[in-house]
Amino acid sequence: RLPEMSGEQWRKAVAELCEAGVTSLAFTGGEALLRPDLLDIVEAASQCSAEHIDTVDGRLVRRIARPDLYLLSNGRLVDDRVLRFCSSHGVRLSMSLPGLETFEEHTGFEGADMVLEKFARARELGVSTTVNITVTRINLYELERTMAAALLSGADQVLLNRFLPGGRGLANARRLALDHDQIRE
Repeated sequence: RLPEMSGEQWRKAVAELCEAGVTSLAFTGGEALLRPDLLDIVEAASQCSAEHIDTVDGRLVRRIARPDLYLLSNGRLVDDRVLRFCSSHGVRLSMSLPGLETFEEHTGFEGADMVLEKFARARELGVSTTVNITVTRINLYELERTMAAALLSGADQVLLNRFLPGGRGLANARRLALDHDQIRE
């Protein structure tokens, strides 16, 4: 098993990726904000340039711009400092909200209201946000309310994923995995 890359190694890798044509970078984990120098790495990424090629009116248009930046978090370590950083660096923030009533059952922590408050604060600061909802057997019944609560609190987009067991999730596959009818629902 190799050791975690240093901040300098990450900054160099990000620069090389952008030079090679990567136009979007997502910082995730586990919980990406557990890394003490994460914001330094993201800031370095915000100073890189990449060649973006877009289709505009049926033509390919080339532009040089910084990469699109995304930070994925469970929301626990998102504070005003992180939100202000995202705002000033154009970082799009995604936070997990696996349910309202079932939040603690999914995460082991209280906090659905805390995540909703962070969506509201992000909106105040002009941070583009996405709510990530992993749909499971135990939160399916509250999916519509969870999406509505996140959007009303300030989330700009919703990303739905169905629970796919792997890693630690294998131990909970029976309890969380959707059956065929639930997937269709």
